[in-house]
Amino acid sequence: MKQLKTSSPVPISTKTPKKSPTPTLSGLSILLQGDAFTWWMGVKSTITTWENAKKAIRDEFAPRPPAHRIYQMIFETKQDANTPTGLFIAQKRALLAQVTPPDSESRQLDFLYGLLRQEIKDKIPRTSIATFYELLVKARDVEGTLQERKKEKVRPNDENGRNRCKARRAAQQTAEPNNVAQAANNTNFSCYGCGHPGVIRRNCPKYNNKPVSAAPDVLLDVKPLGRPAVKIQIHGVPGTAYIDSGARTSLASAQLYHILTERGHKFLPTTVQLVQADGSSTLTNVKTATLPVKLQGKEIETTFITIPDAHETTTLLGIDFLRKAGLVINYAHSRWHFSGQRHQTYGFVAKDQTQKDTQMAAMQTDSIVSFQSTVPQQRTPQRVDTVMQMEQTLRHR
Repeated sequence: MKQLKTSSPVPISTKTPKKSPTPTLSGLSILLQGDAFTWWMGVKSTITTWENAKKAIRDEFAPRPPAHRIYQMIFETKQDANTPTGLFIAQKRALLAQVTPPDSESRQLDFLYGLLRQEIKDKIPRTSIATFYELLVKARDVEGTLQERKKEKVRPNDENGRNRCKARRAAQQTAEPNNVAQAANNTNFSCYGCGHPGVIRRNCPKYNNKPVSAAPDVLLDVKPLGRPAVKIQIHGVPGTAYIDSGARTSLASAQLYHILTERGHKFLPTTVQLVQADGSSTLTNVKTATLPVKLQGKEIETTFITIPDAHETTTLLGIDFLRKAGLVINYAHSRWHFSGQRHQTYGFVAKDQTQKDTQMAAMQTDSIVSFQSTVPQQRTPQRVDTVMQMEQTLRHR
């Protein structure tokens, strides 16, 4: 240490303090901003060294994922045809660099070699490379060759193309027919209705001008079976009614309607969409009422619709009644019983006895087995077996 002579007996040192190569922790308060500054102000009292500060910052803002997750990210994707090998290797090696302890270069090559595209692996065997540098050099040569081969496939041969076009046009001009008849003879298709060449049946003038005979009606002689019917009583009026599980709504006959109206019972007018068995539907003005149906001592409130002008309709109990009453029907033995009372069964009533009733019972059967060439223009609601669909909610009293 050098001393300067002065008038003062106190020696003066000329040595200046050395700067520490390690940054001071106090400077982090100036460097960090935003969330990092807020975080540092909360933890700086627990950090005493610069190494601890770097580790805390890295753990907080750039945490290193565990090794199994790094390997999962590495093996998630393979190299595609649009990714250069150099870029693909760089991305994967950046992930491998985060594994601690790091894998050897040979082991990393084993990992990444299996992820390369097949064209690269076909040209570069694994045993021919020992470092990533060798792999990248050979991969660039292979990629260059593949790129040139791809361009050669895409590049058209203009001269050959022009020659082929000239030859094709000459052949077409030579084979061009002089008239329509010759064109028809040169075609290899014909009308499959009459055999006229050169046209299909839809455009064939010869076939379309032929008179078309009406298709004959095919009628099958089917003996209709008697439909199930039961004895009921409505407001003291006894009678019989058909059971039809295909009808969605119960139907009251015109005769029952007139008897009940004479006794003072009211029916409310409404409009429903009648859907028949063949799928056709009509908007019809009907009347509706909720009536008590007494069957074998059990009374079931049932909503009926009726068509007063359809005098040939009969009373029909639809699926709405069958569900409320809990009827279980055994068609094979012509018996029925209430749900939960299978030991007490009842038989059906023979309602289709007259010729007129038998004809009405067979109307739906005839419509199924008769293949008509024309569709009837008028469909009356006289079928008691019509499937009736309510279009709007029925209003009740």
